[in-house]
Amino acid sequence: MSMYFDNHVLMEGEEALLSQWSNNEFNMILAISTSAPRIIFISEDGNVVPNFEIVRNKMPIQTIKWHPLIQALAIGWQDGTITLWNEDERLTRDDKQIHSSSITNITFSSDGSRMVTGDIKGTCAVWRTHRGMTPVC
Repeated sequence: MSMYFDNHVLMEGEEALLSQWSNNEFNMILAISTSAPRIIFISEDGNVVPNFEIVRNKMPIQTIKWHPLIQALAIGWQDGTITLWNEDERLTRDDKQIHSSSITNITFSSDGSRMVTGDIKGTCAVWRTHRGMTPVC
């Protein structure tokens, strides 16, 4: 399925680096990682979601991935931190116990019950994603 987005988002002094559409067809949200570095959220009508962005002490964002079933965004940071953001609560949960280097990949299982993360040094982790984010192995 192709989507055509005919709204322009102004980001003065920033460059869009990564973008991901949410998987919820009733409440589409575009997550954009910028060179600032920060993540901003854009509604389907092209407006920035007010009063919310994700920033971690100027840490560069390496990868972002939406959960396949719910409005939750996984974020991989350069320092190895994994963040899970939930749209309903607008809260973030961070975990830095597994990875110590730049996150290169985040993938969810098709049913959304597991998330796999990988970093630049080759460490891989499997996480439970129901009710938070818990490392399995």
